[in-house]
Amino acid sequence: MAWVPFDPKQPPTYSEDPLLAIYLARAQDANANRPETYGESYLAQGMSGVNGGIGKLLGGPVDLGAGLINLGIGGLNLMLTPEQTLADQIAGIRREPPLKPIVDPVGGSQMFNRFMADVGAITPETDDPSKQFVRRAGEEIGASIVPTMATMSRAARPLAAAAKELTLAAGAGIGAATADQLAPNNPWAELVGQILGTVSAAGATRLGKKLVTPFPVRDPTQLGAMEMLRREGIDLSAGQQTGHKGLQNIESELAGAQVAQLSEQQAEQFTQAVLKRAGINASRATKEVLKAGYERLGTAFGDIGSRNDILLADGKLGKKLGEAYQTYAKSTAEADRLPAIDDFIIEAVTAMKSKGGGHVIDGSAYASLRTRVGLLAHETADRAQKSALLDIQRALDDAMESNLSKGDIDAFRWARAADRDFSIIEKAALQDPSGGLISPEALQKAAVAGQGDLAKLADSGKALMTPLPSGSAPNVRNLLATVPAVAGGTLGYYMGDANGAVNGAAIGALGGVAAPYAAGRAILSKPGRRYLANQVLNGSPSGSNGFGPLGAMLAAQTSQISPSRDPLGELSVLMHQAGVN
Repeated sequence: MAWVPFDPKQPPTYSEDPLLAIYLARAQDANANRPETYGESYLAQGMSGVNGGIGKLLGGPVDLGAGLINLGIGGLNLMLTPEQTLADQIAGIRREPPLKPIVDPVGGSQMFNRFMADVGAITPETDDPSKQFVRRAGEEIGASIVPTMATMSRAARPLAAAAKELTLAAGAGIGAATADQLAPNNPWAELVGQILGTVSAAGATRLGKKLVTPFPVRDPTQLGAMEMLRREGIDLSAGQQTGHKGLQNIESELAGAQVAQLSEQQAEQFTQAVLKRAGINASRATKEVLKAGYERLGTAFGDIGSRNDILLADGKLGKKLGEAYQTYAKSTAEADRLPAIDDFIIEAVTAMKSKGGGHVIDGSAYASLRTRVGLLAHETADRAQKSALLDIQRALDDAMESNLSKGDIDAFRWARAADRDFSIIEKAALQDPSGGLISPEALQKAAVAGQGDLAKLADSGKALMTPLPSGSAPNVRNLLATVPAVAGGTLGYYMGDANGAVNGAAIGALGGVAAPYAAGRAILSKPGRRYLANQVLNGSPSGSNGFGPLGAMLAAQTSQISPSRDPLGELSVLMHQAGVN
């Protein structure tokens, strides 16, 4: 029998038909080298999955309704379909149910997906398992878009909420795709895969959040304090900022010398932030610094007062001066009274002169008198004398403020606010007269609790500038010292003989000595502190320093925190705006 190249009853094989084998080999080689089309790409498969998920979402209500109706139809068919007899079986007659189930309902997911396939939004699925994973994950993401948007509308952090929902959806899709690879066309396996994928994605999300923000701070007040001190340029350790006791113990154990240096640096930075409120640029509140700052402030009052006179028509100035003197006289024996106080009262009275049909105190006389009264008040330690002098100064300022021109009124009020801050600063500085450092505790005692910018700065400093514990985490240091030695010895043993193990252990021991030092340097370095204390996934009360998206929720609770300012600098701006040179 002659050989024939093709037997219609039997599919040909390569050995039976060499020409067909050559053709198939060439076709396969050409197909392998064929460039990938867009429809086969990861992007197209992923977008096809997203669009397919959207189609399922849009058609879901109709599919659900059709499914419920089909359940009823199935029950009716069981009751209404006549039983198939033996004669029917012999005759080959099949009794069809009287009611037909709904297939591909109008408005269902199949209709939407067919339409998107017709316009090219959904491409055929490939045989590549990795692309099938991408497509299935995209399908879950598409199906979750509307629920995600609803969650975003109610969330305090919409972007974070959306990222979480989409991550969980992608995890469910990957789990379902994995289950389909292991057990194709098994809906129960796919359901289990979705559940396991969602759980795994949730765990990965929590781990990722922990890696991004290792020590999240939940207290809005603490977040506000963190931002305020950071804005003031006060360097805190990550443990101080976050309040995490374990991290504070590690910092103290691994970087003891640096911690002491950081504490001294913080004290100077805090003092500098406080002095800024009075327009003083210094890191120590020494007597010389305070005197120079007060003289500069007095110059600002003098400049404003020199352009304005005090009208004495209402008699309020004389009444307040008299009350100040009477209060002082009642609390002090005549022999102990300061003659300068009498002299200032007399000078204020004799400075009154007639002008324009009334009586006034010339602005230059006010400026000179106010400056000398204030300097004496700041130099004296006697409480009664200081109180009387400040009452005289306050009476002069009240009288001047009520007579100022419109262009000077705002500048004068800023000057008085700076003067009040200066009094608080001076009181706080007296608690450390030799070093000139102002502590948060001293400032808190001097300032009125809860009122003013200085009080808020004091509260923030006291909350975060806590001394780090000493020697509370020796296990960390021992671990960092032991692991390199053990690792060096083990590596030396496997790389050589006993001498290699000894040399490796010696090198590891050196590493063990250096490891705690290096770790301490790392966690107290600026990048280390910035990373460990970052609140990217928590948020900044003002949203201004890269804390993250929580700012809007916290802004209302911390809106009273104002930035550091230079009052005298602002005075000059206000006077310039008023056209005063």
